[in-house]
Amino acid sequence: MAYCRFSSNHWNCDVYVYESDFGFEVHVAKSRHVSEEDFPFPPENLWDRPVEEIMFWLHKEQVWLNGCTLVPIGLSRDGEDFDFATPQEAADFLKDLQNEGYLVPDTVIDVLEGDLC
Repeated sequence: MAYCRFSSNHWNCDVYVYESDFGFEVHVAKSRHVSEEDFPFPPENLWDRPVEEIMFWLHKEQVWLNGCTLVPIGLSRDGEDFDFATPQEAADFLKDLQNEGYLVPDTVIDVLEGDLC
């Protein structure tokens, strides 16, 4: 199960976090998508809309991504991978990453700590 991916939070996530047979895996990005254009935020209930509207918004996102530049993050854990035995260990590590400046969704930490389901 993936807790978040690099595309989470509209491409504002520097980690890919999931549970595997090895424990709780954290992959840290080495670069970020940067654009001079604002992200084309779709309506909140996009997946409940007609397929044509969904495709329109997915196309807008792809155009935005194509216009982005991948820029190195430049922090200490760029491109590294980690395994943790417990969700709390992963959550603590993600807090450390946040404190260093990595983009980590708060909700991921909350779920790993058992605060959200």
